[in-house]
Amino acid sequence: MSLPLSQPFEASLLAALKLQMEWGVEAVTESIPWQPMDSLCSRTKTQREKNPIVSLSRRGVTEIEVASYPQEEVPVLVEAGDGIESLRSFLDQFRDQPLFRTATHHLVPELHEGARFVIIGEVPDADEDRSGTLFSGEAGFYLEKIMQSLHLKREDINFVPSIPWRPPGGRPLLPGELKIAEHILGYALKLTKDLPVVTMGTTPLRLLAGKATQIVKARGKWHDLSLSGQNGKNRFLPTYHPLQLKAGSVVRRGLWQDLVLLADTINIR
Repeated sequence: MSLPLSQPFEASLLAALKLQMEWGVEAVTESIPWQPMDSLCSRTKTQREKNPIVSLSRRGVTEIEVASYPQEEVPVLVEAGDGIESLRSFLDQFRDQPLFRTATHHLVPELHEGARFVIIGEVPDADEDRSGTLFSGEAGFYLEKIMQSLHLKREDINFVPSIPWRPPGGRPLLPGELKIAEHILGYALKLTKDLPVVTMGTTPLRLLAGKATQIVKARGKWHDLSLSGQNGKNRFLPTYHPLQLKAGSVVRRGLWQDLVLLADTINIR
């Protein structure tokens, strides 16, 4: 007799099946100047154990799993001004939120003078939470390879997190946490001065689109930014997260096509 599945576990299985349906069977790999699987094979078992990889199914589960969690109260927000220090003051309003208390580090945007565009990453993974640096660890390794293929350095990009704190165990954001993330992300994007935005992963796409949206359906074109509080000229380009490159050639080709579109649009090549 089969045992009943718990709701979170059942949701994870449904999410995994959904990802398979979205990505499909691997297609012929096009000429891409970076091959993440080659780099992955060169990593030793010890390195992989020291830098655990976040489950790809967890990065694509938001639409399914979040719906099962209860709503949380969002605090009244008071804006504090411009600049990273004002953002830190803004984040102090969330001291009573569980994520504020449980995260190892509070990640803030990494802004560079003369940056050409903004990348919004996923919910912080274990490497980012330990180091306090956006796109560190394995995700940073892949992102560096990708940017090098476009002749870009880290200093050419502004980086913004979907939310400053890693949820316990890397779980998806709860509905109340998604609302908090929208407020914080809207404030953070004001610091980027209307630069074009690239979202990498499911969570930032959901936040900027204002609804649960599949990357496979949204990628490949620019979208108007509908995040609350954004009245500027920001547009955003959804694409895959660097850790999703290991899913296969379909994802690698899609990410490369999106970056070529970015390069052609803002003349960075």
